[in-house]
Amino acid sequence: MAASLYWLNAYLKNRTQTVSIDNNKATPSPLKYGVPQGSVLGPLLFTMYTAPVADIAERHGVNYHLYADDTQLYVPLDNTFETASYQKESIEKCVVEIADWMNSNKLKLNSDKTDVIVFGTNKALIDLNFNSV
Repeated sequence: MAASLYWLNAYLKNRTQTVSIDNNKATPSPLKYGVPQGSVLGPLLFTMYTAPVADIAERHGVNYHLYADDTQLYVPLDNTFETASYQKESIEKCVVEIADWMNSNKLKLNSDKTDVIVFGTNKALIDLNFNSV
């Protein structure tokens, strides 16, 4: 193993966390996952770890923006019902696959912080029923 991999391994392994309330400290607990929050390498390592999210979006033909732990998925809807319906289905399948990937990789898609914003005519919004996304 190269020296840089040994260093990275040492950086991520054998870490603990401790809860402190009113100067009373709990017994340290081992951390098995994640990177030190607020660390210099944290954002880079997180970006590398979550890179497959972009691959999933591309596979479904969904546009995306990734910034730290925020992800925006978007699809410009076509004017025809058939094409817009297909695009809606694509983003739905994309979100499901991302949630599955996150679950299998020890991450959580926080539905409380997840929003869908749809722009379109009233008729298009009623016809497509985006409540299911």
